[in-house]
Amino acid sequence: MWGRVTVVNTRLITGQHPRANHRDPTAARARTAVESTLGLGAVWRTAVVDLDAVALVSGNAIYAASQLALVVVIAKLGSAVQVGHFAYAMAMTTPIFILSQLQLRALQATDSAGEYSFAEYFSLRVAMTAAAVVVVVALAIMTTEAGPQRAVVLAMAVAKAIESIADVAHGRLQQIDRLRPIATSFASRGVGGAIAFSLAFAFARELLPAIAVMTLWWVISYAVIEGRAVWNGGTMLSGVRIAPVLRLAVFASPMGVVVALSSLNLQLPRYFIEASLGAHALGIYAGLAAIPLIGTTIVVPICQAASARMARAYYQDDRAGFRQIAGQLLIVAAAIAAGMAATALVIGDRLITVIYSAEYAGYRRPFLMLIVWGALSCGAAVVGSAVTAARRIGIQMPILAISTFVTAFAALMLVPRFGLTGAALAASLGTLVQGLWFAAVLLSLVRKQA
Repeated sequence: MWGRVTVVNTRLITGQHPRANHRDPTAARARTAVESTLGLGAVWRTAVVDLDAVALVSGNAIYAASQLALVVVIAKLGSAVQVGHFAYAMAMTTPIFILSQLQLRALQATDSAGEYSFAEYFSLRVAMTAAAVVVVVALAIMTTEAGPQRAVVLAMAVAKAIESIADVAHGRLQQIDRLRPIATSFASRGVGGAIAFSLAFAFARELLPAIAVMTLWWVISYAVIEGRAVWNGGTMLSGVRIAPVLRLAVFASPMGVVVALSSLNLQLPRYFIEASLGAHALGIYAGLAAIPLIGTTIVVPICQAASARMARAYYQDDRAGFRQIAGQLLIVAAAIAAGMAATALVIGDRLITVIYSAEYAGYRRPFLMLIVWGALSCGAAVVGSAVTAARRIGIQMPILAISTFVTAFAALMLVPRFGLTGAALAASLGTLVQGLWFAAVLLSLVRKQA
């Protein structure tokens, strides 16, 4: 529908990438087929939001709402302590599994030269996921007592492992611009998983069986959607060689550390809350924080949908295209942040009471500070994704390390004195440092292109 273009530049998209003596012909053929349907220049100049991107964002929005629904179900049918147990399990498992993912999805989506095959990405992901499960099990045994909390952590580890395997399939689909199966997966996993979790929790009033039933639904959904979509796309898992997998692991490791630090930055206040104030306070904080997290859950997939275009624009020296995409993403993030702020100021207390209970509405100051944190997170997600699209990976590690230190130090100082408001302020300070530094790097990149 866009006309035709037959010339596609498939040179290396980064000088930092290790040498590879092979390309992924399947990826090249699939990408050529997709790009051949686009009009001249559309590969690099199309609007950020197209139909596939809208589908992906809609799927992620549904998934975000379903994650909020899980917290709501626990709060309504259970207790704040159970919300705290659920939040602690997420806080313990998420950074470890994100580290193990090495951000392979983003690297694969922007691997325009086909440096590595899907089989190599998949093999590395399976190995790293297995290692993550072992680490979580060890930490759970060392840091929690035998009982409900440890069981919830272990059950969450299994769910995260399943999710991690599917994520690398999403990278493959994103690489060849097939975003709708990803959107369908998020919607199916969100709605179906939330229903399965809710029914199991309503029956048992325990987190362990609820997480187990939800995970079972995820396995079924992944097998039907991701498995069929990737296989139908011509992907084969045969012919894996160890040397390319090891090179990929070495190249991707800095990004794994970067995203793990970002996740740790998000979770750090929760560790201090649990240690200083207990599971009940952590449950309140987790419930309040779930609302502004919807904003970043919407912004991140928009950035992911545009990441391949940004990468191509930057390395094809399409200066106007790169700036246009980054600017449009910032406008979308600002609009979402403004909407969250207006909603919180006008109907915040009533909204919290309806979603959770009056007990949660009594924490207005922490909630408003968390809204500020959510707004800052939206902006940081955009500038961070633009820097990643430009393959400026090395600079991200010090940025995330410093912002993580700021969050940890602020939480150490503020949580014992100001409680949940201090935790929200600590999260906001760390995110502010991260966003400003990423913005400075992005501004430098844009000026170099000019």
